[in-house]
Amino acid sequence: MLILNKRHYKTKKAITLVELVVAMALIAIFAVACVSLILPISTIYTHHNELAKAQLIADNVASSLRGACTGNNIECAGDVWITSNGYELVGENDSISSLPSGEVLVIRKSPEYCISIGSNYEITGELYNAVKTSEATDDSTDSAETGSGGLYSRAIYRMFNSADPAADQVASGIGRVHYGYFSSGTNVDSFVFPNGYYDFTDPLTNTAYGKYTVDLSFSDLTYDVDTGAPAYVKCLITVNNDQGVAYTRTVALHLS
Repeated sequence: MLILNKRHYKTKKAITLVELVVAMALIAIFAVACVSLILPISTIYTHHNELAKAQLIADNVASSLRGACTGNNIECAGDVWITSNGYELVGENDSISSLPSGEVLVIRKSPEYCISIGSNYEITGELYNAVKTSEATDDSTDSAETGSGGLYSRAIYRMFNSADPAADQVASGIGRVHYGYFSSGTNVDSFVFPNGYYDFTDPLTNTAYGKYTVDLSFSDLTYDVDTGAPAYVKCLITVNNDQGVAYTRTVALHLS
């Protein structure tokens, strides 16, 4: 009987402290190995996701720019030119000179109107009031007006919550693509220039950008060999996030 009890006692084995420490060490090594694998995968996924969003924004901007560069009234070399200024050019007909590259593209859209395309300025209450003042003193109507009386159909009015915004109130900031529409004039060098405020609009909504901003750079304005009129221009679209440049894309914009 005593022998049986001794054998039974010897079969009851427990985990020793050494075995427990070894097991914990193995688990720790396994956990570190898992984390070292998961972190790079997570980083790659995040980078891919960020890149996909930036690429989508660039695609939308490129599509919008192509549309804005059609339906023009281009007859001579001065009907399209590149500058680094935005709406500051209004009335500055003597200081026009087309640059090899710049952040703003000016195009004649009709005999009376031109457009500026850029993302390097803000749409503020000051511009709102400038458009409103220009409209109030303009008794003419044209096909560009779509609303009753024209005054309240301008896109810039719908960008503000107030009918009388402060001059420094910002509806759309730097890093958003803006289209500025102006009554136009032609200077002595046959360059079309913004002569009066007509309207401002954004082709994309603020929610479409999210945390991203967009920079535009125009260059390589090329002219038709037969007519001498501008034929196409290159545009570098740079999409930025809080880490810097997220995506770049170059597109050729045909001026038709």
